[in-house]
Amino acid sequence: RQLLPSDHIGHGYEFVQCFALWGTFDDAYSWAKKIVDKPRWFCSLGSQFGNDHFDDAVAFLSKWAKIMRPEDRMLIGMDGSEDKEKIWHSYHDPQGHFEEFIRNGYTHSNTILGSSWYHDEDWDIRGVMQDDPLMHRWVIRAKRDVIDASLGLAFEPGDEIDCYEAFKYGPAVMHREFAQAGLEVVATWKAPSALICKYHQYGLPDDGSRLPLAKSNID
Repeated sequence: RQLLPSDHIGHGYEFVQCFALWGTFDDAYSWAKKIVDKPRWFCSLGSQFGNDHFDDAVAFLSKWAKIMRPEDRMLIGMDGSEDKEKIWHSYHDPQGHFEEFIRNGYTHSNTILGSSWYHDEDWDIRGVMQDDPLMHRWVIRAKRDVIDASLGLAFEPGDEIDCYEAFKYGPAVMHREFAQAGLEVVATWKAPSALICKYHQYGLPDDGSRLPLAKSNID
C-alpha cells in the first residue's frame, strides 16, 4: 500500500495538500491512527459509511468513532431517496454502464484470486429492489455449472451471489446509527433536489459533554 502525493493525482492547491491512499478501508484506518499532531476530518461523501445492514453499519462506524479525538470530525453523505423508480433507473442506465461495472469487478477478481473462475457467459445479472429496509442490490446467477477446484468453488445452475447492496436510509435511521455508534450529529444538510444528506458529527467524549445543538435544513 502507498500514498500518492498531489502531483500524481492532478491537483495543485496552494493551501491544501492532497494524497490518494491506494489501499483498503483497513489501510486507511491504520494510516489515520498515525496522524497524532493535528485534527482529522473523516469524509465519506458517496454513501459508503453507514450503508450496510443496520447492525453491521453501526459496528463499522463504531470502529472509526473509537479512534476519534475531541478535535476530530466526520462528514458523511447518504442517499436517502424513497422514490423506487428513480432508484432503479440510477442503477439501470440505458447504456448498461452499471452492469458493465459489476461484471468488470468480477472479471478483475480472476486476477486478484489468481484463477479464472469467472466468465461473463456463465452468469446472468439482474437488479433487485427490496423493502424494509429499502435497498437495491445486484445478483449474479449461474447459468451452468461453474467449478474451480483451485479455489474450492462449485456453483450449480441457479446459484446466486448477492453484491453491491445499496441501502437508502433516511435521516431518522442514520441518526439512530450515529447514536448507537457513539457519534453526535452537529449539523445535517439536504441536497436541494433530492434526499441526499450530509451529516457533520464528532465522537462523543468520555465525559459526556456535547457541542451546541445540531443544525438542520431538513423539515
